[in-house]
Amino acid sequence: FNKDLEKEQEKLDLALDVLDCMISEEGQKLIADGSGVISLNIDVQTDSNTSIKGNINSFVQVVNNLISNAIQAYTDQPNKVIDFVIKKVDNDIQFIIQDYGSGIPESVQEKLFKEMITTKGKNGTGLGLFMSFSNIRAHFNGNMTFESKEGKGTKFIITIPVM
Repeated sequence: FNKDLEKEQEKLDLALDVLDCMISEEGQKLIADGSGVISLNIDVQTDSNTSIKGNINSFVQVVNNLISNAIQAYTDQPNKVIDFVIKKVDNDIQFIIQDYGSGIPESVQEKLFKEMITTKGKNGTGLGLFMSFSNIRAHFNGNMTFESKEGKGTKFIITIPVM
């Protein structure tokens, strides 16, 4: 773990910082989405005093990116829902963001996190997931994985060690 990164990290209180920042920044976007209302279900399954170490701005940026991608995964579905679950698993906290949209094509899944790739054509740069993955690994000593089925949706799982 890089000593310089350790200096810039701050203690994150899950109940206050992560949820408040995420809701205040993403709540507006969910309501204002041009294709209709998208419900964001938040389920916190951990003690509010649970803490992780990291830069809150970096974390909010990752969560914003994953929620933005989840919003864009919906096309003509009438019920648009994004689930955001925070739970403690052993000595880690998992942040799970799941949509029930179009899913990620298998050809893209193989390349995810390994290179900059987009499914959005001219509207995407391919930087979002690549940078999010790199951010979680470098700044939080964590990991990011995903599960996806075309036509069924995608689940991203961020795992970060508890302090």
